[in-house]
Amino acid sequence: MKNVAQKRIVFVAKSMMWSLLLYGLFMLAFNWEDISNKVRGINPITVVNNIPSGTINAAPATAPASIATRNSGLNLILSMLNEVGNSIN
Repeated sequence: MKNVAQKRIVFVAKSMMWSLLLYGLFMLAFNWEDISNKVRGINPITVVNNIPSGTINAAPATAPASIATRNSGLNLILSMLNEVGNSIN
């Protein structure tokens, strides 16, 4: 009985080791660019871009002069259609 349990434990351990090895190889194959960028310390995605302060337009966005407010659902749909029509013209 001990021999059978030992064989099963060894089989499960070998299977887990092979699955970890294959998983590692597939991750290396599919994510090679990300891994090589991380090892070399390169970040290809620029999140922050330093721009000289003179080139930025500092004017804030302004709200429309009049905003129509309506309470019913039909009036809301009509006001949205009116705004869409105004933006097309």
